[in-house]
Amino acid sequence: MINLNDEKVRYKDIKDLLKKNLIEDYEIFDNAQMSLQLASMVNYKSILFPLLKAITQKGIVEIGGYQGNHLRELDTLCSDLDVTLHSVDPAYQEFDDSDFVKVEFFKKTSIEYLKENKDSLQDVFIIDGDHNYETVIDELDVLFSSPNPKIIIMHDTSWPCNYVDTFYSINDMKNKKEVDISYMNLSKDRNEIDMPFFWPIHYDVKSFHNDSSSCKSGVYKAVKDTINDDWSYLNIASLFGLTIIYKNELNKNESFSDIIKHFSFFKPFLDLLELNRLMLISQTHKQGIIWEQDQEEIKNLLTQTHKQGIIWEKDQKEIKRLTDLLNSKNKNHENKY
Repeated sequence: MINLNDEKVRYKDIKDLLKKNLIEDYEIFDNAQMSLQLASMVNYKSILFPLLKAITQKGIVEIGGYQGNHLRELDTLCSDLDVTLHSVDPAYQEFDDSDFVKVEFFKKTSIEYLKENKDSLQDVFIIDGDHNYETVIDELDVLFSSPNPKIIIMHDTSWPCNYVDTFYSINDMKNKKEVDISYMNLSKDRNEIDMPFFWPIHYDVKSFHNDSSSCKSGVYKAVKDTINDDWSYLNIASLFGLTIIYKNELNKNESFSDIIKHFSFFKPFLDLLELNRLMLISQTHKQGIIWEQDQEEIKNLLTQTHKQGIIWEKDQKEIKRLTDLLNSKNKNHENKY
């Protein structure tokens, strides 16, 4: 049984289970992420790699290696182009790196790496690291002041991280901020749009902070506040957001310019698909289709009361509440179909 809540699930893991016409009609590469929430940079391969091929001359730096799935695809690309590939991450997830060809690993923060290599930076940067205003500002300050970088690709520049900060550690915060969970909702008024609270399942709510007074928060906000006249950018909402920041001189590159024009052409359609995707996921959460979580809550409660040897009246009421909730969710779900 394939668990689509597992972010490690790839297309190659499920394609043999799909109907033949889907496999024939859909152009999807084997390493594409197939979990319910597509959070990996590898999902942009089909649109990003033609762009990278058009402009990469010296090498690529990926900040935020995570599980290594996108890095593996980049390794193949850099081998074909015969350019260097640096991977920067202070806290890699465990993965097999024995068959990488071009990758050089740097287990440190992005700022440490950038400052240490400021005079010898590569021309392409892919950043999917610490998603907060302060870090992104510091990263872009170094990159914009160096002559080498030509293109910077930022992930998570749309909802939810566009105007909300996340930190690897709360201790990394330079300035303490007020927590404002309202930024985690898709709608500003629940009475106008029936949109429940929703947050990507792979995030820990405790790590999110927003400075609502000055609005100096989020990845996309940092991009907009830092951009200067030598650079341009294009933001695509799809899959939590991809922003392509590039030096204006690249407009002279015909292949690159054509790709950017195509991105701009499809942007409204891609943005529409992203909003629809978020609404679908949000409604799924609303229907309580996290039944396993509710059942586990009942199980834990029952276990504790049985351990005490006494089923307290309040426990009985809580069990009834949760059981009624489960039955209601199941009934609502059945009525939908």
